Amino acid sequence: MNKRKIVWALLFLVLAGFSIWAVIAQCKDFTLEQIKDTVTGVEPVYIVLSLVCMSGFIVFEGIALQRILKALGYPRKWKKGFLYASADIYVSAITPSATGGQPASAFFM
Repeated sequence: MNKRKIVWALLFLVLAGFSIWAVIAQCKDFTLEQIKDTVTGVEPVYIVLSLVCMSGFIVFEGIALQRILKALGYPRKWKKGFLYASADIYVSAITPSATGGQPASAFFM
C-alpha cells in the first residue's frame, strides 16, 4: 500500500470519528445504551432488508455514475463507479452541498 492511500485511510478514520462525536455531542440525552436497546429490539429481517436497500442504492448510484462518465467520454470499470458512488454518498452525508459537499465529491472522483 502506498503512502497516499494510508494518508487517505487515516483521514477517513478521523472524519468518521469526528462525525460520530459531532452527532453524539449534539444530543445531550443520547447514550450508547439507547443504541444497544434500539438495535437489539429490531427484527433481524428489517436489518437485513435495510442492508440490501443500502447496498442497492450504492450499486445503482455507481452504475449511474459509470454510465454518465462513459457518455462524457471517460469510460470506467464498474469498480470505479462503485468507489465513486461510495465516496459521493459519504461526503454528501457529512457535508451539505451548500458548503462544499459536491466539490468534495468531484475532488475524490
